[in-house]
Amino acid sequence: MSGCVIHNEFELFEAVRQLIIRAEQGGVRREMVDLLFDAGEKIMAEITRSQRLQHQDHNNHGAHYEEPCCEKRNNPRFRTDVQGCVIIDSERIPVELIDLGSKGFGVFITRPVPTSSYLLLEVASVNGVETFSCFVMFCRERNDGYRLGLRLFALLPHTT
Repeated sequence: MSGCVIHNEFELFEAVRQLIIRAEQGGVRREMVDLLFDAGEKIMAEITRSQRLQHQDHNNHGAHYEEPCCEKRNNPRFRTDVQGCVIIDSERIPVELIDLGSKGFGVFITRPVPTSSYLLLEVASVNGVETFSCFVMFCRERNDGYRLGLRLFALLPHTT
């Protein structure tokens, strides 16, 4: 393992993400990899919380900030109708993004996907195609397909 010093929470998150990838490639038990995943998620949640507080302090100049009464969730979801695809074992499967939030995505897909699996989600954006590493929290059957709850793990860097 590298002896590089970690200087901030972003570097810490990236180090945990790289460790997860290496552990999965090396065949480490799923339960142990899940512990790393949980640690990465907690780090990202703290980064997000800190950034939100800094943004609020900056925008409100120290004034008391109160969440809008219409949204009581800690992590609100926003409806969308964006098309994308998931990549599972090198297979590209079209999906429709139903909603998104700070911790993940709700997507509609035509076939079931195993809960507790990892996949990549590709979505077109103004910056080009964005690729997200996601964990499948649930897969619920609907009339004409399945609704997946995807926990966002990482936005992957663009490749050329």
